[in-house]
Amino acid sequence: MIIMKKLLNRKQIFFMIFLIFGILYSFLSDVPVTASYSVHTGDVWTYEVKAAKRTFEYSFGNFKSNIITRGYTLGGSLLNMSDQFNLSVLSIQNEPEKIIFELKSINSAITVESNASEVLTGIQGALGISILGSEFNFLENTSGLSAGDSFFICPNTLSWDLIFNAWNQSVPNLKGALEGVEVVNVIEAKDSEKDFQMIMSYSGKTEANSMGIDLDFTYSADFKWEKETGTLLYYDIVSDMEGTYNNTFSAVFSLDLRIERTDLKMNTVNFDFLFFITSLMLTLVVYRYYK
Repeated sequence: MIIMKKLLNRKQIFFMIFLIFGILYSFLSDVPVTASYSVHTGDVWTYEVKAAKRTFEYSFGNFKSNIITRGYTLGGSLLNMSDQFNLSVLSIQNEPEKIIFELKSINSAITVESNASEVLTGIQGALGISILGSEFNFLENTSGLSAGDSFFICPNTLSWDLIFNAWNQSVPNLKGALEGVEVVNVIEAKDSEKDFQMIMSYSGKTEANSMGIDLDFTYSADFKWEKETGTLLYYDIVSDMEGTYNNTFSAVFSLDLRIERTDLKMNTVNFDFLFFITSLMLTLVVYRYYK
């Protein structure tokens, strides 16, 4: 140390130490992300319920009745409008490749395991039975609303074109709730530098002879993801129906469901920042020694 101190002045030593730590910091910051995801363990996003209501009204003469369901279902609880829940990345695994994350509100939490295949099937499912409920009695379903959860985080190996194609292919053959004759009004993808959006709108007629159902319907869905992280920004689903129920009653049905990310991102431990601060402090200590 004495010899080094004689050979180098304090400014040179200070510069060398800071340069070394700077190189190490840059190297560690560029370590590839685990598996095929652009998020990290400990990342947290917050979502807010913007709308969650399903209404079914039917009447015959002076007789009127309605079934109204409010709330976004998360685990064993219902979240009301303006309630929030967090998405927390628990782990990312290589073999088999999947991501595990938690959706947690004040009163309830669920753990979700997802991979590329489940993202695609989850998106398809979001267009049908998971929205309206049981395919045998969806009009009287009183459970909370949810479009599913496996597609909250998309792996970066899954192309946006493939996601849109999976969504597009599910329109003619929706399972369950909206079976019938459909006419697609709009189906398009909007691909920008920052996000990817899918929009769909269609109308048609659904019939269920066993329940005496004959309804004309309109349906629209709007999904958007952030491309940098692959995380969902929001989804928005609206549906309206009108016709007859039980071969007797005039019936009206409506659904409105929207959740939206608040863009509040947290990280439980930011190792890059912590390493940088530690390096800076150590450099200052060495500098003071040579001073």
